Amino acid sequence: LAPDEETFLKDYDSDWSLVKKHGINEKEYQIMRENVINYRRNNAQIIKAVESGNISDLIRMVEDNPQNFTANYELGNYYKNKERNYDNALKYYLQAEKLNGEHSNLLEEIALCYREKMDLDRSAEYYKKSDALKPNNTWILKNIGWC
Repeated sequence: LAPDEETFLKDYDSDWSLVKKHGINEKEYQIMRENVINYRRNNAQIIKAVESGNISDLIRMVEDNPQNFTANYELGNYYKNKERNYDNALKYYLQAEKLNGEHSNLLEEIALCYREKMDLDRSAEYYKKSDALKPNNTWILKNIGWC
């Protein structure tokens, strides 16, 4: 993530040519762009903590408000991506799932954690949940096959 909105949008807009190759039209792209802008504005403190690596702030945000989906999701990302601690990642991802069980990317992250822990039945279960939300996604189907 870029440190400020202007830099972020410049980077985001430079990806337009890549996005176009995947069949996304300009109207869809603009909707996605607005969603990203709103996400960044609504979650500025969380993004700042993630970007600066200040995990203690992110942990405090979750402790202060366990119902904060984004803080739980980002803390799960931190543990999965930075520490490769899949048990801690699952703790926060599963809390986020209770808050929004229809977030396909979250379900994929949970599936990946279970796969890394070699719990292939649960991994397949979560990939299938994600597939139900994003049917026939090649990446999801490939991962189901790996389980």
